[in-house]
Amino acid sequence: MLILERELFEQCLDYLRQYQPSSLPIYYLLYGICNKNHPWNGSEFVVDQWPNPKAIVCRPIASLKNAHRRDPSVRQICYTVTVWSCDPEKLEQLLSKPNILPWNREIMFHGVSCPGDRNAVENVCLREGELDVAAGNGCEQDCCDVMELRPETLRLCSL
Repeated sequence: MLILERELFEQCLDYLRQYQPSSLPIYYLLYGICNKNHPWNGSEFVVDQWPNPKAIVCRPIASLKNAHRRDPSVRQICYTVTVWSCDPEKLEQLLSKPNILPWNREIMFHGVSCPGDRNAVENVCLREGELDVAAGNGCEQDCCDVMELRPETLRLCSL
């Protein structure tokens, strides 16, 4: 696990272009920071390896020790992360490592753009809590889901 240094963001953008459209959620978060269009620069990018990462997690910068506290200056509904991988097994391994996510609080997985990544996230969440699948809105695409974890229960909410 490595936290991607800002000097490597442009190189990471070049790398992610070859995986579009599945890499777009992570790509545009990086792009926004590099081009100063990102409204809040409170994100960091954790990669499984460098160069050529196979899995990336974008998470709030707040240290995991203090992740259970909410920052009063930012409207936080829950701890929101965005994930991407070109190898779902690598994503599952990355999410399973200690100190990647604060599993003691609610976590929302946003921008899970392919079924393989979704399955990896679900597998890790199942090890950390219970999974409760809510009724969907009729969308037939796998990219329309937001996963949310609470310590006592997990639920999948279709947008």
